[in-house]
Amino acid sequence: MKNLLVTFFVIASTASIAQEIQLTGSYGYRFGGSVDVYYNGRYGEIKFEDSEAFSLDITYKLRDDFGISAQYWGQNTAMDYFGYASSELDGLGDVLISYILVGPVYEKRIKSVTPFGNLGVGAVIMDPQRAEFSSDSRFAVGLNGGVKIDISHRLAIQLRAGILMPMQMGGAGLFCSGGGGCGVDIGTSTTIMQGDISGGVILKLGDVESAYQPTPTSSPQW
Repeated sequence: MKNLLVTFFVIASTASIAQEIQLTGSYGYRFGGSVDVYYNGRYGEIKFEDSEAFSLDITYKLRDDFGISAQYWGQNTAMDYFGYASSELDGLGDVLISYILVGPVYEKRIKSVTPFGNLGVGAVIMDPQRAEFSSDSRFAVGLNGGVKIDISHRLAIQLRAGILMPMQMGGAGLFCSGGGGCGVDIGTSTTIMQGDISGGVILKLGDVESAYQPTPTSSPQW
């Protein structure tokens, strides 16, 4: 998150000489996701509860229909353990789930509406609040798309839906015990999938006006 903020200020300070930069803040709802686990000698699954979520995006336009986006997706939620052998429920406390993704964005402006699609790769950091669990990070992939609706040349509204996928490697630990040890042993080989829907506001910096110049309808007369 710290590195993303540094990038934000560097880009913002140079926006006057850039082609176009879009800064987007979004707020919405994330569908938790789950993962099969072996927890304290029992087979079951850990579920992340559905909750509100937010995201911050910085997109640098390389041309009118293509750009590169750096994204932070945050969610403060709770996680629970469900045992397969019984209907037991074990609350594991709150967890902050943070995705940091970078990838290409393709979009096509049609008058004041711009459909877009994005593929991002990077990392997810899962930071449990209970002291006996330590933070964990994994490779992650995100796929999202939606529409941007212009309010003016500098402002737009974004409506977006996406899928976020932390990749869990076979045999790896998830929320491993801290230095003092707590007897928790969790291993998994599946992929967590989270769905996300959100709405946000886009601020456009840099050379925005050129994208709105009328396209010539005929060849010049010589």
